[in-house]
Amino acid sequence: MRKPSILIADDEVSIRTYLTRFLTSCGYEVESVDSGDGAIARLNRPPAPDLVLLDVMMPGTDGIDVLTQLKKINPSMPVIILSGVDHVKTVVEAIKLGAADYLSKPFEDEELELTIKNALEKLQLRDEVKNLRRQLAETEEVDMGVSGSIRMTRLREIARQVSVSIGYLHTRGIHIIMQRNLNVPTLTASQDPVNLGRPNPGYGNINQYSGQGDSYYDGMTLSVERRGRWASVRVSYTLSKSIDNTGNAFFSVPQDNFNLRDNRSLSDNDQRHHLAVSGQFQVPRLSSKGWSKIVEGFRLNPIFAYGTPFPFNIVTGTQTIQTTPARPGVGRNTGVGFNYASLDLRLSREFQVHETLSLEVMAESFNVLNRSNLQFPNNTWGTGPTAVATFGAATAAADPRQMQFGVRVKM
Repeated sequence: MRKPSILIADDEVSIRTYLTRFLTSCGYEVESVDSGDGAIARLNRPPAPDLVLLDVMMPGTDGIDVLTQLKKINPSMPVIILSGVDHVKTVVEAIKLGAADYLSKPFEDEELELTIKNALEKLQLRDEVKNLRRQLAETEEVDMGVSGSIRMTRLREIARQVSVSIGYLHTRGIHIIMQRNLNVPTLTASQDPVNLGRPNPGYGNINQYSGQGDSYYDGMTLSVERRGRWASVRVSYTLSKSIDNTGNAFFSVPQDNFNLRDNRSLSDNDQRHHLAVSGQFQVPRLSSKGWSKIVEGFRLNPIFAYGTPFPFNIVTGTQTIQTTPARPGVGRNTGVGFNYASLDLRLSREFQVHETLSLEVMAESFNVLNRSNLQFPNNTWGTGPTAVATFGAATAAADPRQMQFGVRVKM
């Protein structure tokens, strides 16, 4: 299988060296040039790269000029802009010209890898859609006989009954409120029993609530729906990843108040896989006699949901010298919680009492299979090399099976 190729255009030797080494280790074929003119010359020579990493500020022909000419040469080629934090206007202009995404220097390895992966996946999806449209057009042109007409009629019927949708969402959150202690202890009580060696000896803790947290979310959802006379069924699958450096609560604190990067990890809400299957089954009117008269009009609505575990933060149960929760030598949110699955059902039937009055009778059951959906694992590892016996044990569970009945009056 051919490796995707990437062209790097940046005038800084250190940046080109770092990007070449890292992207090669990720399995890409990498070329690099040190100027805008070099980038244009390379793009005019086959074979074309699959993606371009383009610095916006280069001597001579800058990134904006390169992007403008590149889009004339190959409009579909994805370009990721590399910029400094003070080049916001330039980045906006680049996005308007067709850049796929941008990265602000300095950036994380994981952020770079994910941005490139997303851009290449979007390009592949566009190519697949283009090929499908071409194949469909060829089929309509070739199949001019009776059998071809029947086949196309059947395809159109299926198309009316089936719908497929796919969506992708990238969200970046900045300036998220988090709590930091600016006057943390630096010594133990035996070394400084008065104020624990705090930088400002005149005060205790100085807690600051400020917008220094950030987060990233990338999610792709695929949905397929089939509609028919008796039933309609919808299947939705979501693949996602969420990264941040602070917890859900505004009072979440980092382990090290002066090293927020150490807290960067999977988010509390990172659920990698989620599957939902829902439907409606309805008995149509078949006859005015016998069983059909009794069962017609009943509607059954099932919903099944499954989700993979959320991560959780492993702690020792003790505190660091900064009086923050200590972790046993592992990163934040490296624990794996419990998966979730539930089947809910709703059965209903509407009765016409009068021309202007009807009653809908319904019965609903939640968690029909009475599955024990465990929650909130005990995150205390202990201070030893092996975990305590209760580590990872559930401290709560979701609701057991429940049933309810109701009547709704419609006038």
